[in-house]
Amino acid sequence: MLLKSYGARGRVLIRAFFALPVSESFGRQISLHAANLSQQLPYETLRWVPPENYHITLAFLGDIESRDIPRLESITADVVSIHSVSELTVDDIVWFPSIHKPRLLVALIKQQVSLTKLQADLLQQLRLHGFYVEKRRFIPHISLARAKRNQKAKGFQLMLGSLKTEMDELVLFQSTLTPSGAHYSVLCEGVLRAFI
Repeated sequence: MLLKSYGARGRVLIRAFFALPVSESFGRQISLHAANLSQQLPYETLRWVPPENYHITLAFLGDIESRDIPRLESITADVVSIHSVSELTVDDIVWFPSIHKPRLLVALIKQQVSLTKLQADLLQQLRLHGFYVEKRRFIPHISLARAKRNQKAKGFQLMLGSLKTEMDELVLFQSTLTPSGAHYSVLCEGVLRAFI
């Protein structure tokens, strides 16, 4: 059963965020590395993210209402119309924000102009339309596992090889918290321009 959140006067709130999805093949590659890490970290209290939930978060909106979705659809269309498909590369797999204070185990995405410009333009449009978005440094990543509070972490060894995916779609997801974990569903999506 999906859990609902209610705001003032019983209005249904939607927990939402913008993200770049990853391809199935890329997700399978990453999940193989995650399986390798789970063997190296058998005593770590980690909650592993299922491959179908892999994504690169661009903007977390928090709780929105259904009446906000048409404006967000318009923002999505405007943003994808001025950005082209580009290739993204995994730089490393690390503890985040650090091995000393681990909250997540993540696959870091290499910073590149096309990605940072897309994220910056999205934030600008959201703020222009009155949506609140936190000001924080953008560190593109894919969450692989979540650590418990005060979890102690240790190093690991991993041969990454070449891991690449395409930045070709911008998606507004709904995040519904369930007893078994977060469930993501698509609220709207836009396809970036083909590279010319």
